[in-house]
Amino acid sequence: MTAAPRCYTCGQFIPVEDWNRDPLPCSKCARLVQAWVFPAAWTNPAGLPPTPVSDANAASCFHHPSNQADLACSRCGRFVCHLCASGTGEHATCNVCFARLTAHRDPAFQRRATLHDGIGLAVATLPALTIFLPLFTGPVAAVYTLATWHRTRTAVPRGPAYRWLALLFSVLSIGTFVAFVAFAVYRTRATP
Repeated sequence: MTAAPRCYTCGQFIPVEDWNRDPLPCSKCARLVQAWVFPAAWTNPAGLPPTPVSDANAASCFHHPSNQADLACSRCGRFVCHLCASGTGEHATCNVCFARLTAHRDPAFQRRATLHDGIGLAVATLPALTIFLPLFTGPVAAVYTLATWHRTRTAVPRGPAYRWLALLFSVLSIGTFVAFVAFAVYRTRATP
């Protein structure tokens, strides 16, 4: 059985889509609540229970001594169970190292995450070097940016500026191409 965060006033479960966000009103009592949940909470949706330590030779979890360790943290080397591990790219880290990485905004840690806002900005701006490529990439960048707008951002917060820039450049790309076509049509009709 998995534990989910609850409103501290009325005990109502906080929905997954409201985790790790700014304070929102509780659906039952309307009091502002905020739930910061370690990423391992949503990487294991089946809620598999940890394996209890079976014999004296088995390694136990640093944070849960009664659970058998599944892996070692790539940063500090502590043995942790799957409840305490967080995948951050090619390596797994424990919750203590994960908190340090996010608090200090470690650049190596930030590079491991998918930067959807950066992808949208690149797709919107790089094709400006050609003439006809923005015809295709402008709409693709706009759709991609809007589709990934509410996806989980990186563990190291970057702010919404990249997403807004990607959307702005994609709209400008589409608008520029439409203006170019309209001008070309106008010029061909205006010439005798």
